[in-house]
Amino acid sequence: MKVNSSIGYKGIYIRRGNQERLVRISGDEPEKTPGASFKEGMLKGVAMGLLGPAYTDAVALYKTVEGATKAYDAVREEGGGAWDATKAAIKGALLGGVKGWIHGAIDYLIVGSIAAATVSAFGIIGLPIAAVAGGLYNVVKDAIRS
Repeated sequence: MKVNSSIGYKGIYIRRGNQERLVRISGDEPEKTPGASFKEGMLKGVAMGLLGPAYTDAVALYKTVEGATKAYDAVREEGGGAWDATKAAIKGALLGGVKGWIHGAIDYLIVGSIAAATVSAFGIIGLPIAAVAGGLYNVVKDAIRS
């Protein structure tokens, strides 16, 4: 049976016959615990300190691959062929990349400015400050979004 896919705000809709399934594609998911959120934020802070403005592109690339993989796998699970899965993967890659870039840009505007300032002022020694700032920011952001 043919499997169709369409792109929506929340993700990729997979249709097979009269059944529809949503494959959620997100730019950033809130962590379940404050500790996990702090750790993720610390990694973001260090990544921003090391990558600078390229951080947004790195997040977009990661989310592009994640979106494509999720959509492809979902179509294959529904019994779709390789071409239907590839079409869904292209849609998932597009949505994941855009959402990833937007979330990466927002994170970079806030944490990246702190990371850039601390690394500029203190050199590589400023990375721990950027990591802590990233951790605190991520905990607050996840608390608001959950």
